[in-house]
Amino acid sequence: MWKIKKTTASLHRVAVLLGVSVLTFTGLVGCKSEKTKSDKAMLYVPEKGTSTATGSAIATGSALATGSSVQVGEDEYKLEVARKKNYQDRFVDTAKMEYTAVESVYIDDEGAVLDHMKVKKGDHVEKGDVLAVYHVEISKAKLEKDRILTEQARSNYEVGLKSLENQLSLLQKAYKGLKNTAEGKQKALEIKQLQQQIKTYRLGEKEVKEQEKAYRQKLARRHKTNLYAKKSGTVVATAKSSEGDRIEASKEVVRMRKGDRWLLKVPDPEGKLRYNMKVNICFGSSIRRAKKVCTGRVKTASDLTGVETTDDSGESEVYIKVKKSDRERLDFEDQTIYIKAVSYELRDVILVREEAINSESTDYSNRYFVYKWRDGSIHKRYVVTNFHNEQGYVIEQGVEEGDQLVLTMG
Repeated sequence: MWKIKKTTASLHRVAVLLGVSVLTFTGLVGCKSEKTKSDKAMLYVPEKGTSTATGSAIATGSALATGSSVQVGEDEYKLEVARKKNYQDRFVDTAKMEYTAVESVYIDDEGAVLDHMKVKKGDHVEKGDVLAVYHVEISKAKLEKDRILTEQARSNYEVGLKSLENQLSLLQKAYKGLKNTAEGKQKALEIKQLQQQIKTYRLGEKEVKEQEKAYRQKLARRHKTNLYAKKSGTVVATAKSSEGDRIEASKEVVRMRKGDRWLLKVPDPEGKLRYNMKVNICFGSSIRRAKKVCTGRVKTASDLTGVETTDDSGESEVYIKVKKSDRERLDFEDQTIYIKAVSYELRDVILVREEAINSESTDYSNRYFVYKWRDGSIHKRYVVTNFHNEQGYVIEQGVEEGDQLVLTMG
């Protein structure tokens, strides 16, 4: 986003004192001109009734050397000489490790309360090890309701089964005296169909048994209950809950990884990191003190597919792959990790400090300009600039290498 910087009041005061009018223009030319100096494109189309010049003297004084100051009346301004430099759009942010083969463990019961966490980050656990101890808080009314529903399910099943078995018994008795007749053949077919129906009906008892088991577990879980590991692995993270805290059924209690494969995950809300881009990986207590330890490659393809990976708040993130040799050689677990990269670079461009850039508002946009010191005078000059960051502003038109620019001072 553009930073808008107003011209200091002191420079306008100089213009008023000397009685020289400042020229105004509209309409920015958005690219570099390939014309000769005598046929150069105007930076702004002049408004009706104004001159077509792109700069005019607003103060005078003696010739100055590079790096000195301009004294105009009571005000003093420092100068900067415009130079060609390399402009870089840099990226830097903290990264976290994220293992690729992970499994989350949850407590499925509603009303669960954590009694004790038995593992911590970095612990290796085997299948069947206890990860945490908890109990379930449930009201007597809820328990009574579940008991009634469970007993009713069992009763309905038994009644239905008994009815089918009685029908089968009656058919079998009727069939005994009719074995070799046409009616007997019909009864035999009905018996076979009913036997199949009973067989299918008995499969429904499994659901009833599961309901009874769930009720018994609910009774047992009112007291301390163990949460077991279903697989072997290494603990990556545990719930940030204290003993006695209620655990929601959808909340992760323990996260475990299988193996040592991982990627680095870093936020990239401005989309500066591109697929397969090389980045520097640094360790340090702060960004200033972070030192490069190795390099990595961006492995998120959002710039190719248009599909972004985002965090819980919706911010874009990317994944960075680290070479296996670097993963084995360096200790990433206990470090603050920084990712540094150059998103893009412009070479040999006019780059000036922010203090040299001024702006004025029009009906449709903001016009940028600088004050030049030339031949003992201060001149206002409109400029074209499309890139800027903490390094300064890239000037595409309006300033040439060696120009002396006045730095505005508050």
